[in-house]
Amino acid sequence: MLTLFRRALWLLARFGLVLVVTALTLGLAELALRVTGISERIVRARLVFQNSDLAVYRESADRFQRYELVPGASGAFEGGEPTPRPYTVHVSSAGARGPDRPVPKPPATYRVLCVGGSTMYGAGVNDDQTLAAALERALTRRLPGSGATGLAAVEAWNYGMNGKNVSQAARLAREKLDLLQPDLVVLQPYPTGPRMLHGALLDGGDLAPTYADDPDFILENFPPPDGASRERHEGWFRRSALYRVVVAVARSTAGLRIVDTTRDRETRALADAATARGIPVLYPEIPASHALRVPDWTQPVYLNLNAEGREPEFYAVHPPAPVLAGFAETIADAIVARGWLHVRYRAPAATPAGPLPSPWPAQWTPAWSQALLAVMTVLEGAVVVLAVALPLLGLIWGVRAAGRRRRRRGS
Repeated sequence: MLTLFRRALWLLARFGLVLVVTALTLGLAELALRVTGISERIVRARLVFQNSDLAVYRESADRFQRYELVPGASGAFEGGEPTPRPYTVHVSSAGARGPDRPVPKPPATYRVLCVGGSTMYGAGVNDDQTLAAALERALTRRLPGSGATGLAAVEAWNYGMNGKNVSQAARLAREKLDLLQPDLVVLQPYPTGPRMLHGALLDGGDLAPTYADDPDFILENFPPPDGASRERHEGWFRRSALYRVVVAVARSTAGLRIVDTTRDRETRALADAATARGIPVLYPEIPASHALRVPDWTQPVYLNLNAEGREPEFYAVHPPAPVLAGFAETIADAIVARGWLHVRYRAPAATPAGPLPSPWPAQWTPAWSQALLAVMTVLEGAVVVLAVALPLLGLIWGVRAAGRRRRRRGS
């Protein structure tokens, strides 16, 4: 019996030594990554930042949106394609690009809510040359003779923002429906990648609050190993620089299907909310994003702006003002043809609840990131086992040693 006990103690000691060496190695690697800042640089290199026109943008309290236009801000910039050109930006007091207007919708006014990325925002053009501004003029010209009885004016509110993906644009539009009471939502279905971060974080800003206050950010940019617990993955990502490095490196080979799940969820939520208010949602696809497609169930309100054999500027992501004006004419014709040019907004019977849940699926990453998560999980469990077993074994050993000493004194 004593021999078996000593053998078990010997094996436990060897096992403990292996754990201690492994823990020290991982601990030194963790310390080195934290002290040198290598982990944050690797993570930052895998993220996407909105770094244009920063003078009119700020970080948003809404962690899903990440950043927003600064109400009342103005700035002069240079951008556009294929040749950069100077332009100015003014943000209204309501946080939309363009002139200041009262938020309550005036009577006999047809209001369009425009959302999307940099093309809708108008990178490279002035406020009055954006797609939204051109659409407002195009619809105003079509009021007489279009069957739009009782309308006196058209307003197009431009909530497009550089880098906003489809999910963010759809949620922003949904949250503005009852405030602005639009009669139409125009959503540019591009870009479709992960949500960007505010450019102020590009050069050394602290990313730790982002890990803490936006768990979807971790899952969206650094999906967990296949089959791994979401909660465990998020916890290790927040706590361990070593784990962040491994997952960030592995991310480069992983498809981000999780972004598509979010897009489908948010666009469907917008469609449901808009339908409850009698508002159509139009998805005009610019030629630069012609290969992309919004979900099949939105096809009845999908408008392809692409055309063959046009000038190079026509296919730019940030086209010049004449191209945007041409897009606006096509969109305006589609609105009139569909019989949408009349006041449509109506208050919903019941206001939907807040944000939808996030049904994140498991996501594949290379086996070695799974192995690290498994090693860390085993170590986590082994520490608990040793914390319980060693004191008990020490107590048993002490009792047996005391008994042997008493026997020796008795003999």
